[in-house]
Amino acid sequence: MASVIGTLAVIAFGAPVVLLMVIPLGFAYRVIMRYYLATSRELKRLDAVSRSPVFAWFSETLSGVSTIRAYGQQERFIANNEARLDRNMACYMPAQSVNRWLAVRRITRQPAERRPTAHLVFLERFDWSL
Repeated sequence: MASVIGTLAVIAFGAPVVLLMVIPLGFAYRVIMRYYLATSRELKRLDAVSRSPVFAWFSETLSGVSTIRAYGQQERFIANNEARLDRNMACYMPAQSVNRWLAVRRITRQPAERRPTAHLVFLERFDWSL
């Protein structure tokens, strides 16, 4: 937080007009942050809950692999493992999609933020009254 305040202080000293953009940008980032954090937290929880049975099943399978082979039940255990992995992936993929959503939002917003800032700095630094 101190680095953000320090950066804003340097910007205020160098180009105070740019601070006009800080308030709307801060508001926009706050809205996106609240939406993203709530969604991401829930998706990570779902991923963790669905991952636990996968590891438990795999551990049980490894400890009983000789019995599974002796009774010829490999296909049943493979199918059960695949079903558990599919359930886990159904929770994992949305979490990754949310991360990509945030990255795309940040990438598309940056030019929209930098262009007006650059114009304001340019107009402030050079006197156009010829």
